[in-house]
Amino acid sequence: MKYLFRYLTVAPKRLALYMIIAPLNAAVDVGLAYVMAIAIEFATAGNLHQAGTYTLIFIGYILLSFFTGYFRKKLRLGILRDGVSELQTALHTHIFALPLETFSVSHTANYISKLTNDVEIVRDSLFNTCLGLYTEILEFAIAVAAMFYLSPVLGTFAIFMAVSQLIVPLFFTKRISARGKAYADAQRNYMVILKENLSAFSICRLFHLEAEVNQRQSQYSKAKEDARVKSRSATALSYELSFAVGNAMFLGIYLLGAVLALKGYIRLSAIIAATQLMTYIASPLTTISEEIAELKSAEKVSEDLVTLLQQPETLQGNVHKTDVKCGIRFSDVSFSYDDKPVLKQVNYFFQAGKKYLITGESGSGKSTFLAVLAQLYQSYTGSVSLDDVNARKILPADRAQLIACIPQTPMLLDGTVADNVRLFANYSDEMVSEALDLAGLHEWIQQAAEGIHTQIGENASEMSGGERQRLAIARALIRKSPVLLMDESTSSLDAATAQEIERMIFELPNVMVLFVTHHAQPDTYEKADYILHMEHGTLREIRLKKALGSR
Repeated sequence: MKYLFRYLTVAPKRLALYMIIAPLNAAVDVGLAYVMAIAIEFATAGNLHQAGTYTLIFIGYILLSFFTGYFRKKLRLGILRDGVSELQTALHTHIFALPLETFSVSHTANYISKLTNDVEIVRDSLFNTCLGLYTEILEFAIAVAAMFYLSPVLGTFAIFMAVSQLIVPLFFTKRISARGKAYADAQRNYMVILKENLSAFSICRLFHLEAEVNQRQSQYSKAKEDARVKSRSATALSYELSFAVGNAMFLGIYLLGAVLALKGYIRLSAIIAATQLMTYIASPLTTISEEIAELKSAEKVSEDLVTLLQQPETLQGNVHKTDVKCGIRFSDVSFSYDDKPVLKQVNYFFQAGKKYLITGESGSGKSTFLAVLAQLYQSYTGSVSLDDVNARKILPADRAQLIACIPQTPMLLDGTVADNVRLFANYSDEMVSEALDLAGLHEWIQQAAEGIHTQIGENASEMSGGERQRLAIARALIRKSPVLLMDESTSSLDAATAQEIERMIFELPNVMVLFVTHHAQPDTYEKADYILHMEHGTLREIRLKKALGSR
């Protein structure tokens, strides 16, 4: 949990100013007790000539209290804003730096939950609580010191009761922490099933599963809310017991103060001041008890975030490379997933500019092979080299420029056509249009309302499957990468569209194409320079005539 405190210091000047303003504001707040005592002295003195002086004192106090309180809260909000933003950015950056095999272990909804729900818990129950504790402890310390100044007897009584009040939460720490973790887990599980339910919308309608998914949602929602009630109930019990001790302390000051006043040890105004000081002792202590419980409830969630932040990232190379002149060599490459061998001793040299068709049944290792080549998986043994440079050692930006990939189902952004082709890079409109023309989208762009600046909406619902696939192809072509990977990129398209796209790809000049499929068009077999077959994780070259004859 201590690891996360670094995110509170991302704006050190603001934090330092808060550390200065908070004690001043606490002293001003506690000073209300003395202002009230002054008012009582004024009332008992019976001298109206000093009314103006007292009025100025009261106005000055009100203004000082307003400005110190306002700036303390404004600084606190700024610190939380900077810290949470930096934490979310760090988490997001680290997630995208994870190796694919590590990323795939957790459900996508789990990462979303960590970036949203868990960060909210850290903000409210860790960061905000720590900043609040600083203020409350200062207020308590100043109030106790002022109470001792009024009367050592009252001060001793206040300290005794304060210690009693602080002990109460210690009996509930384990229960609160465990229930806080259970609530976070229940929230995460609810996010997972919501994502699954919504992703399966079409299937649910086709198979008439509405009642089942609604029941499933209801079950997880109830479990989430039950976990929340248990978590909050444990915190509430701790809080109420602390509050009861606080009441005993508050009423005890009245009784003890009255006895001391009757014996002449303190004045009547001192009882009023002590009563108000007791507010600044009891209230912070009650809040401190609650905030200690809040800190405990955030402990497990904080540990989970720290674990994620400290997971090993993808290896980052530092070798600059801008072209593939000779080819790509696999040397004794093996890869296992969950201790299950997927690739076994793959050895092959892919020549620059050649077209390769890689066939194989589902589960034979074809997609994993491409993922290793693209360095999405890096825990393989053996080596993958672009020319004579180890792929692991190449700068990630250079590697992304050298190797373009067209997946089976392209992920399209909720933006314009140009945005989806550029993918945040600075390509000109002319370059975008050229790539779209090469991908066969010229006619579609001509008919679109705003050309390449037409909004395509979420998941490009206004485009056909072939048009979406062509858009993904344009995204790859605009980079002019010397290596193009296609992972079942046409398997979901109709035969005519698939044949047209495969023909266009295999006619690209000076581009090495690795087309992975279990069902290519006949013309694609004819256009391929080499045909390879993947079976049980092993790759072998087969003769062209034999492949065509078998079809």
